[in-house]
Amino acid sequence: MFNGVAGVDGFPPGIGYIDYLMPGIIVITGVGGALGSGIGLVDDLNNGVIGRLRALPISMISVLVARSLADLAGTAVQMLLLTAFGVAVFGFDPAGGIAGQAATTLLALFVSWSLTWIFLALAAWQRNAAFMQSLGFMAMFPLMFASSFFVPITTMPTWLQLVATANPLTHALDTARNLAFGHPTGSTIWAALGTSLVLLTIGMATAALVIRRAR
Repeated sequence: MFNGVAGVDGFPPGIGYIDYLMPGIIVITGVGGALGSGIGLVDDLNNGVIGRLRALPISMISVLVARSLADLAGTAVQMLLLTAFGVAVFGFDPAGGIAGQAATTLLALFVSWSLTWIFLALAAWQRNAAFMQSLGFMAMFPLMFASSFFVPITTMPTWLQLVATANPLTHALDTARNLAFGHPTGSTIWAALGTSLVLLTIGMATAALVIRRAR
């Protein structure tokens, strides 16, 4: 089935579909991990954990940094397990080798960390797990389907190509694949890193401001 999909015009030649799909799965795993971090903060806020930490001589931003890094470590483990599963069960064999897959994972983790801060800011603002889940899924699925996650942009209708090209997730997905394949990343890596850095800066500043006001 995978090989049949990869035979469609527009797919990179000589690359199986599982090799095409796995780097994207790693990136999407990072997005899911970021959402989970926000939901975890909602639980901490509503259960009084953050309130008790306020009594200690520590800054609230350090609490958020600790949570974000702890959750990122858990996401990294998930990525490694998924990669191992893909290799063992589906024959995932990226041309870039271990170095390429390591670079893919590092990129996905940076994207995940930047989105984590956006979700942490939203969590501190809303303190509603249902809202976080709804928002996350409402954002994730359109971004995923209107991107190069499942198929290359060149195989899409013209109008969808325009949407996918403007989708910031596409830059992360294409960069992750190029790293895994051992191909030049071109400008996509700068677009992916730049977008992530902007989100990280905005999310961290907003989360630090909102968490101080949260009670």
